[in-house]
Formats: sequence, structure tokens, C-alpha cells
Amino acid sequence: MRIKSIGKGPLKDKNIPEGFVITMIDKQRVYTTADVEKLLKDKTGSVLIDGVTKDGEEESYAIRIK
Repeated sequence: MRIKSIGKGPLKDKNIPEGFVITMIDKQRVYTTADVEKLLKDKTGSVLIDGVTKDGEEESYAIRIK
């Protein structure tokens, strides 16, 4: 799932770039926005987000959801 824009929140706080493609959340593969919403619904604490930048670089970010 490609991030089109980032508003205020944990993704922006970690400088996750617009255009970043999320491929996994907490080691679970994601394909759609619905997949992301399902995995993050009611989630608190640390979350690991893996994906690919616009330049094709693989990156991982650890974020905290309150």
C-alpha cells in the first residue's frame, strides 16, 4: 500500500516519506489499505513497518501507537 500523504501522527513523527510502499506490518504482509487498517485497528504500543521507498530502497520503521 503506497502512502500518498502523511498527516500529523506517528508516521510523520518518524519521517516516513510520502510515496513509501508499506509491504509488511509486524511481519504480516499487506496489500491494501484495508489490510493496514485491519492490522492497526485497536493496536497500541510498538509496531514494525517494512516497505520500499520511491527510490527502491528497503526500509523498516518502528513506531509507537498510543
